[in-house]
Amino acid sequence: MIRTLAAFAFAALLPLAPAAAQDADEALDLGGDVYRSGGTVLLAEEGARDVFLAGERVELAAPISGAAHLMGRRVEVAGAVGGDLYAMGGDVRIEAPVAGAASLAAYD
Repeated sequence: MIRTLAAFAFAALLPLAPAAAQDADEALDLGGDVYRSGGTVLLAEEGARDVFLAGERVELAAPISGAAHLMGRRVEVAGAVGGDLYAMGGDVRIEAPVAGAASLAAYD
């Protein structure tokens, strides 16, 4: 239930990502979950459970133990995902294993 609410909250805030990218990058770590937004968003630190990343260029470079929620113009997954992967963008590249289901949307 909490994960569902967090996912809906993240989706509701996604339209604000371009404004956040113009003003400043934002970051929040909460209970092992990682939330990032900005122009270029790179998660290279290991130890995250679920991640929520939004920006112009988004890269998940470190392995995570939970689900990944990624949105950007260019999205790259180079770190293993221990749960499900949800990725949407203009160009989505998956170069690492995903343990769960992968839901992908891209136009390039």
